[in-house]
Order: sequence, then structure tokens, then C-alpha cells
Amino acid sequence: MLRKVPPLEMVEMFVVAARTSSFRAAARSMALSPSAVSRRIAGLEQSLGIELFNRCGQSVTLNAAGRRYLDLIEPAISAIRNAGRTIAGEGVAALRIAASDSLASCWLDPRIAAARLHCGVDIEIMVSRDPAALKAGESDLAIWGGLGEISGLGSDVLFEVDALPVASPNAIERRQTPMPEEALARLSLLGVGSPAGLWERWFALGGYRPPALTVRELPSVRKAYETAATGLGATLAVPLLSEQALSDNQLVPIARRRRIGEAYRLYRADRPATTLQRRFVDWLHGELDTSILHFDRFSEAFPPTCAH
Repeated sequence: MLRKVPPLEMVEMFVVAARTSSFRAAARSMALSPSAVSRRIAGLEQSLGIELFNRCGQSVTLNAAGRRYLDLIEPAISAIRNAGRTIAGEGVAALRIAASDSLASCWLDPRIAAARLHCGVDIEIMVSRDPAALKAGESDLAIWGGLGEISGLGSDVLFEVDALPVASPNAIERRQTPMPEEALARLSLLGVGSPAGLWERWFALGGYRPPALTVRELPSVRKAYETAATGLGATLAVPLLSEQALSDNQLVPIARRRRIGEAYRLYRADRPATTLQRRFVDWLHGELDTSILHFDRFSEAFPPTCAH
């Protein structure tokens, strides 16, 4: 007797859970409860007659069968999406999103499967901060952070950035928190080259100007988080990029967050938005709301301070 084909909603949920490596993250992406995700995955495994994940507490990882199934099923899911668009007369397309390496690897990549399901087409993430690529049509949209707006492009502010000093739990063991500015300034501070001067700005917003401040410059925000997690210094966590490190308790707050004047913006070339772009932006805003609330929960122990 032939085995029944698993329901498509179970297969779609498997793809999202496989890419996020977390049933909770998959639940957030699909606007479902974690128990609903678990039920769908369990139903799929029962239908297939094999387990697809290794489960250890809140952590889930694909086993060998799961990795094989993902490799086989993703082209089929893509074909189903494209068939729907073709029969509707929309053609097959891909949406190209430009983003920094840190935003792509820390936040967009784990959610890309859910975004593809929401938008109904393939979505390509381009690691680039080059406005010329957007103007030339090499990318359709761009998500970039910075202290100022890039001229010559249309943009919408997605959120203003709060910076939260963080460090490895082991690095600040037996230290008073929130740490006074004087004590924090004596730590090994980790930063990035662009935008530069964020630590100086964070201290200045608190009315404190260290007599001497040494900041070790790392090539990316992601690298700064990885280095801080090993206990080699403190860095500034920002929403989205720090989500995984905070969730895994690799980094913990050590001082108050402050709004530093930086903002993340959605950039577009001077062309009318397409239906596909609007669909992606709708998905993006929902994900941003969830991630910013997540960041707020980690920083609520110390009330935030803002620029005067």
C-alpha cells in the first residue's frame, strides 16, 4: 500500500524549522505557537515513518535523514511556489535583498525560508553595502544601518537603534551591574569601524567622557559578538544582530541601553514598489516587531537612557 503524501503545511513547517534550528524561532516566523510547530513536525515524522530532528531540550538539529529530506524537498517547494505564480500569470521571479554581512548571517539567513514561503518566490540575500548596486537594479531592496541616510535613494526608517553594553557571563562574574561608566571604560571594549565611534557616543550620552578610551576595532558586528562571547571584552549589542547571542546566554547586559542616533532603513531605488516588494516589506515589519520585543526583554532589567 502506498504511503500517503504528507500535508503541504507540515512540509512547509519542516523547511522553516530546519533553517532556523529552533521550533520557537519557526513559530515566531510563522505566527504559530511552539506546540503547533511541534505537532506539525511530529505529524510529518509519523507520516514518513522516520525522525528528522535530534532533540535536546529547547535545541533541535537536523539528523542525517532530516538533512537528506531537506535537500530533496526544497526544490519541490520552490517548484510549487513558482507553479502558483506561473499559473496566475505573474511569471517566476526572485527578490534580491542587499544587507550587511552581520545582518545577513545573524538575522536574515535563519528567516529566509519563512520569507520565501510568505512571499511565494525565491529570495536572494546579497551581502553588500554598495548603493550603486541598488541604483543599478542589481538588488531590489536594501536593509542598511547607519548614523545618516544615504542620499539619492528612497528610504523608510525601520527602527532607531538602542545600544546595550554586553559581555560574556564569565567575564563579569562578581562585578556590580549595571556597571558604572568609570568601571565600564576600564574594560577591554570591542567595536567596529563603520559606523565608528559608537562607544564614545554611548558614554557621551550618559554625560561621561573617559579621559582615555581604547576600543579594539573588529571587522564586523558579528565578529565583535563572537569575540565578546569568549570573554575577551565588552561590546554594544543592537536589536536583531544580537538576538541569538542573547538568547543563548553567550552575552548578558552589563549596563543601560542608550539610543545612539543610528537607524536601520529600508532603501529602494527610485522606482515604483512591486507587489512582491510590498509583500516582503509586510513580512519584514512583522519579524522586526517580534525581534525588537525580544531585545527589549533582555534589556529591561536596566531602564534605557536616551539622548537629551
